[in-house]
Amino acid sequence: SYPEAGVAVVLTGGRPVDEVLRQLGADPRVRTATPDRVRRASVLPDDPEFPSQRADLEAVRLPDAWDVTTGARNVVVAVIDSGVDLDHPDLAPKLLAGFDVVERDGRPDDDLGHGTFVAGIAAARTDNAIGIAGAAWRSRILPVKVLDSSGFGSDSRVIEGLDWAVDHGADVVNLSLGGPDPNPALDAAVADAVARGVVVVAATGNEADTRPNYPAASPGALGVGAASASGRLTYFSNNGDWLDLVAPGFDVVSTTIGSYATGSGTSFAAPFVAGAAALVRAVNPTFSPADVAARLLATTKDLGAQGVDPQFGRGMLDVAAALGRERRPVAAPSVDGDGTPARARAVALGSTPAAGSIGPEGDVDWFRFDVAAPTTLRVRVTPAPFDGSRAAELSPVLRVHGPGLGLLAEVRHQDPELADRVRPATMAFSAGAGTHYVSVRNGFGSRGVPAYDLSVAEVPPPGTPPPLPGAMEWVRDATPVERTAAEAPGVAPTVTFGRDLAPGSVSSGVRLYGGLTGKRVPASVTYDPDTRTATLTPAAPLRPGRPYYLRVLGVADGGGQVMQEPYRAPFTVG
Repeated sequence: SYPEAGVAVVLTGGRPVDEVLRQLGADPRVRTATPDRVRRASVLPDDPEFPSQRADLEAVRLPDAWDVTTGARNVVVAVIDSGVDLDHPDLAPKLLAGFDVVERDGRPDDDLGHGTFVAGIAAARTDNAIGIAGAAWRSRILPVKVLDSSGFGSDSRVIEGLDWAVDHGADVVNLSLGGPDPNPALDAAVADAVARGVVVVAATGNEADTRPNYPAASPGALGVGAASASGRLTYFSNNGDWLDLVAPGFDVVSTTIGSYATGSGTSFAAPFVAGAAALVRAVNPTFSPADVAARLLATTKDLGAQGVDPQFGRGMLDVAAALGRERRPVAAPSVDGDGTPARARAVALGSTPAAGSIGPEGDVDWFRFDVAAPTTLRVRVTPAPFDGSRAAELSPVLRVHGPGLGLLAEVRHQDPELADRVRPATMAFSAGAGTHYVSVRNGFGSRGVPAYDLSVAEVPPPGTPPPLPGAMEWVRDATPVERTAAEAPGVAPTVTFGRDLAPGSVSSGVRLYGGLTGKRVPASVTYDPDTRTATLTPAAPLRPGRPYYLRVLGVADGGGQVMQEPYRAPFTVG
């Protein structure tokens, strides 16, 4: 008892707690009676990179989950990938003897870095005062190398690696690899692993595509897409009805060969789920793979449209909820009210462009305009320029519909480089009298990207001279010369144009990006109209040995024409 606090501890003597509470509550000497609950210290690791990881870890509630369990040594996570850095201080003490399918030996050393990154997210050593925190602190890692130094591996290698991992004690398997074509043999290997008690987790891929990617879409596998820590679908994440759930996959911090780095991709979302599966198995050792999957999917945080949707599947991984903690409430997504033709926003021909935004994921914006007499019109959707520091980007898919809502035309970008799909979508079409409709959606499926502009204007009649007769190519030259090595330090790339430009369009249309990360490199842009040359001066010296690229898009010439096809010039700093 604690008389100074007015508190007394009463033993129940084996009686039901509710009965004792009722008895005490009826005693006039007792102000309140509550159970004397047991508390425990909250667990936070001392790893120096933990603050950099915190947003991602908290997005899936791993710190809350660690108050329940930090895992178990007898739960083994197999990383079937490019191998693992066998000497990394944050991984080496946890590594079991693995297998290299590529070289046919017992040293699955990583010569790419991908598998090392995946292993760190899933189960790096944690609370050891170095590096990062892994999801499953105590699980051991079984490294299996099936990808070569370029990141490629055949289905036969993946199947052999999966079979080997199952035979050598894996409880959870992470497959941050895949491709679009189904293979019955690969499906069978996944099914066999699940039948033998192994949870199979796979990444959905990074092509911003809705086609199924395998083995993520293989029956029995958990297919994982990538979201930002704030819950936005990343612009690159593959999605569709075959997707199960998402986890953080943008600017994730993890182990790399001999060091630590940040990376983005569904490859780095999947190991969060693999680590979560290991924690669930540590607490529920009798759970089957189906039980683990059901628990993870039933406790996700709903994102995007309410319920299961193609962008997020069941939603964002919630590890604490999967371990029995209370789920956090989710607010219903806001809608903009123009998601159907009947609710289309009116725009006037030739007026100031209308601003639009996509939200939630999968949203379609509808606009309408009236045409008094037959004419030729041009519709244009202009997104914000690509910026590699954003998780969400807009690749406009533009459709024009006639008065009866029949489809007249569609424009969507299918460039191999995803950054090149973030550019204006323009179409010209013959319009009869009546009300016409325009629909705009994001080919990436993301929401929350910066607002776009939509304009509808009449096309000049045939025979009208172009604003700039005899215009040259947009880009006449660039330095450093494309695909060459530039001398360091002090590299200041330049672009020389083949036509006079509107100076105000240059600073936003000429940009520099890192070739490894795709992130925009801060640089000031100056334009000399006499030489038609733009010079980019990086805010900090470019790093030797690193690839970069110039990207030009959206600049306007003196006649008002806008550059619509991107120009890219990759180079390396020597």
